[in-house]
Amino acid sequence: MKRIIVKLWLIISFFSFNIYGQTNNGLNEWNNFIDNQYYLKNFTQLNNPAFLFQDYRQNFLRTNLNFINESGAFRRAFDPENQNNYSVLFQGIKKLDSSKVLWGSASYTIDDRKNVNRSLKYLPYNGEAFFLLDDGMGNIKYNGPTLSAVYSQSITGNTILGLHVNYGILKGLKSNYSNTSILLRNVGFNFGVIHNLNSNMLVGLNVEYYDLQESFEGKGNELTQTEFFNYRGEKYFIGSIGSVLKEKLKKNYFSICPQAIYKFSKGEFILSGEYRHSNARSFLPKQQLIEFEEGYSSRNNWRLNLSFIYEINQDLSLIINSGFYKNYCWSKNSEKNLLLWEWNSSFSNSEATLFANVLKGVLKISAGYKYQSADFDSTKYIDNKIITSRFANHTFNFGLLLLPSSRILIVTELAYRLKEDNIIYAGTNFIEPFLKNIFRIKADTFEIDLCLNYNFLRAENSDSKRKNINISLDLKLSDF
Repeated sequence: MKRIIVKLWLIISFFSFNIYGQTNNGLNEWNNFIDNQYYLKNFTQLNNPAFLFQDYRQNFLRTNLNFINESGAFRRAFDPENQNNYSVLFQGIKKLDSSKVLWGSASYTIDDRKNVNRSLKYLPYNGEAFFLLDDGMGNIKYNGPTLSAVYSQSITGNTILGLHVNYGILKGLKSNYSNTSILLRNVGFNFGVIHNLNSNMLVGLNVEYYDLQESFEGKGNELTQTEFFNYRGEKYFIGSIGSVLKEKLKKNYFSICPQAIYKFSKGEFILSGEYRHSNARSFLPKQQLIEFEEGYSSRNNWRLNLSFIYEINQDLSLIINSGFYKNYCWSKNSEKNLLLWEWNSSFSNSEATLFANVLKGVLKISAGYKYQSADFDSTKYIDNKIITSRFANHTFNFGLLLLPSSRILIVTELAYRLKEDNIIYAGTNFIEPFLKNIFRIKADTFEIDLCLNYNFLRAENSDSKRKNINISLDLKLSDF
C-alpha cells in the first residue's frame, strides 16, 4: 500500500510546475516555534552540507510545485515585459546507516520571458560592463534540468563532513530575426565540515566552487542575417553581422564560509561569514576555430551575519538579525588592458522581531522592524559617468500564526518597505508591500503546504509598478 501511495504521489507531482525548488519551507523564522520533523534548519540557512547529518530527523520524499509571474510597466531596459517561471522539483533524504545521510534533488525548469528588448544574456544586470544585444524585440524561452546530491557522514562523535555536487543545464531560444539559441551550463561543488566543541557550541567551515558557461549562436533565417552588438558600458559597442554568429561567456567563483553556533538554555547565537571571489570572461570568435578573450570582470564579496534567538519567557520570544556586506567589482577590455568600469558597495542591516503567544498553542503574533543602510560608488570610465549614492531602507512587518487544530496551520505575514533610493531601478522614494499566506495540512505520514505570495514595487509618485505573484504547493511524504 505504501508503494502505491508513493507512485501516485510522484505521478501527480509530474503534472505541476515550480521555478525555485528551495529547501526552505517558506515559514522562515516561524520555524523556531514549530515542531517540524521535515525542516533542516542549519543545512538550509548556512549552506554547509555537513549540517545535513546533524539536522536529519527522518527519511522523507518532497515535491515542491511553484508558479511565479513577474510583470508590470515599471522595469529596466532589458527586463521582459512579462515573465512566467514553472518547474517541478523532487527531493529525498535517507539515512544509510547510523553515520551516513544522503540527500538528492532533481528539478526541471521552464522560464518563459515575453517581449525581451534586445538583450540575449540570461542575467543582463549582473554587475559587469558587458551587454550582448541584438537589434529587436523577442520572446526567450528557457528550459532544462538540474541535479543535486549531498552526502554527509559523521566520522567521529564530534566531527561531521559533507559534500554537495550540483549540475544544471538550461537551453533557450530567442524567437525573433536573430533566432539566437542560448545554452547555460553550470557545475558546482561544496565541501563542508562541522565540529562540536562541546554540548553548547560548534564551529563549521565550507568551501564552494562553481563553474558556469553561457554560449550564444545566432543563425538568422533564409531572408536575414544575424547581428550582434557587444556593448562595453552604455554607449560603445563592437558590432558583428553574419549568417551564423557565436560567442561565449564563462564565469566561476570560489567562496569560503566559516560558521559558529552557541546554544544556551533560552536561545542561541549563530555567526556566519563569507569571502567570495568570482570572475567573468567574454569570448569572441577570431577565426573559425579560435576564440579570444575580449572582456574580463572581477568581483570580491565579503559578508558577516549574526542571528540571536532569545526566549524572554513562555509567551515572548525575540529574534535579532544583523549583517554587513561589501562588494568590489571592476571590468576591463582584455586586449588593451583598458579599465572600463569600477564600482563598490557596502550594506548593513539590523532587524528585530518580537513573537508573542496570544492564545497559547493556538495563536501567535509577531511584529518587527528592519533598518538597512547602503553606500554605492560607481565610475564608468568608458562612459565618463560617476554615480554616488547613500540611502536607507525601512521595513515594517507583522505576522500571525494560527493553529486551529493539531492538523492545520495558517500563517499570514504583511510587510511594508520604504526605500529612499533604488540603485537597480535608478530612482528614489519607492514603496514595496509584501503579503504572504501559508496554509498547512499535516498528518502522521504526510504534510501539504499551500503558499500564496504577492508583492509590488513602485515609485512613490508614480502609477507604474512591477508586481510579483507566487503560488506554491509543497508535498512531503514520510514513512517510506
